[in-house]
Amino acid sequence: MEARVQSRAKCTLTMQVRRKGLLPIEGGAPGVVFTQFGEEWVADVLNGLAPGTQYIHWGTGAAVPSKGSTNVSTPGTEARVAAVRAEATADKLQWTATIVANGTKTITNAGLFKAGTLGVGDGIIIGDHTSQAVNSGDEIDYTITLEMT
Repeated sequence: MEARVQSRAKCTLTMQVRRKGLLPIEGGAPGVVFTQFGEEWVADVLNGLAPGTQYIHWGTGAAVPSKGSTNVSTPGTEARVAAVRAEATADKLQWTATIVANGTKTITNAGLFKAGTLGVGDGIIIGDHTSQAVNSGDEIDYTITLEMT
């Protein structure tokens, strides 16, 4: 007899913006998706594939992420940043990274990726957040969480 247990994954994305000479701004993301690629990546890791390093990147576009999303909307020109992965609790993984703006732009979304190469469709978790205008040298600290419930 095969027993089936339904489980869910809850994803969150939070950010803290640090602007030169100003106090930090904090916010959360209203629309965050654990992508199909992300589910397949977790299955590969559970099947013995080494997780390697994951990366965080941001975008400036307006498209809403969906289960089939593979990248942020209109990826930024900055490099993907290697994330620090930690087990926040027994059922929760968190990745953190800081991205530094290389020019003036409005950031609208961010994601967690398997590879450090821009343009590769390997988004694990992708989310929209409140638009945030940044100038060159401004930083956004991202925390992306995957909770298995």
